[in-house]
Amino acid sequence: MSEKVDPEYTKNAVAPATITKGQKFKRHCVRRWWCWLISFVIFVIVVVIVVIYGIIPPVAQKTLDNTTLNIESIRILQPQEDKFQFSVTSYITGSSKLAHKATIDPMVAEFYLKDQDPFMYLPLPGVHGGDNILVEKLNHTTEITDQKMFGNFAKTLMQTENFDMGIWGKTKIHLGAIKANVKYREWVNLKGFNKLSGMVINKYNIETTGDYRIVGSVIIPNPTVFTLQVGNVLLDLSLNYTRLGTGILPNLTIAPGLNAYEFKANLTMANTLKLASAVISGASMQVQATDVQYEGQSIPWLSAPLSAVQIDVPVNTSYVL
Repeated sequence: MSEKVDPEYTKNAVAPATITKGQKFKRHCVRRWWCWLISFVIFVIVVVIVVIYGIIPPVAQKTLDNTTLNIESIRILQPQEDKFQFSVTSYITGSSKLAHKATIDPMVAEFYLKDQDPFMYLPLPGVHGGDNILVEKLNHTTEITDQKMFGNFAKTLMQTENFDMGIWGKTKIHLGAIKANVKYREWVNLKGFNKLSGMVINKYNIETTGDYRIVGSVIIPNPTVFTLQVGNVLLDLSLNYTRLGTGILPNLTIAPGLNAYEFKANLTMANTLKLASAVISGASMQVQATDVQYEGQSIPWLSAPLSAVQIDVPVNTSYVL
């Protein structure tokens, strides 16, 4: 026989409390707090990785790409067959406010002409951001690792009016504690020597003694940013394309602007008088380099582009700098 349930007890019994979803979630978090902590840490790590590797590098690269390199001066001194002393002074402009606080690590820059392999490698120092950032490398002994490519550069420099020079390198940019790999790539338009056009013999004297019959000066325009130490330039001299004799531009260093340089010619007395007579009538002399020597050593990458052209050089003693 079943037991009877007291109706009064049933009436007064308290029903189990209903647990809300929020309470269930709270209890779950209390019991599984370590799972949520791990998930949060993983989420933060993913966000940081996305920012550092997915957002910062493109922003840093774009910041660098938007700058402009302005070359103020280049000096090529102490030329030898396989090396020379190189100096460059330049400024980076156009950087954004973000780049003002950036730092760029040192890099090895490749210099090249369009559609050609590099003709020169130059280690450049690291720089700090700003409005007008100095990038300078002075008196660096530069090895010529590719004679053909450097010869092409020397030919382009000496024979063209304008040319484009590319500069490329890999480095790191630091934005505070964040750093990113970037590539520096820049094309710079430069003026060339344009076959030394515009040369004028502005002074000469006829000598009766010594090794040279004519001693004077020649003006060589240099519209470029280059200072080029050449050495002794040995010359063939002609009048109306008939050979007169030989000449020399001794210890020549071509500086930017209009400058006068020493000129000497070794002619017979008959050819000297012939030249003097032709000068009175306004004729020009044809000048062509036969060799370039520095400290007694022939410099092929200088002599090749200079000997490839013949220059008409007027004699104008009234020419004043």
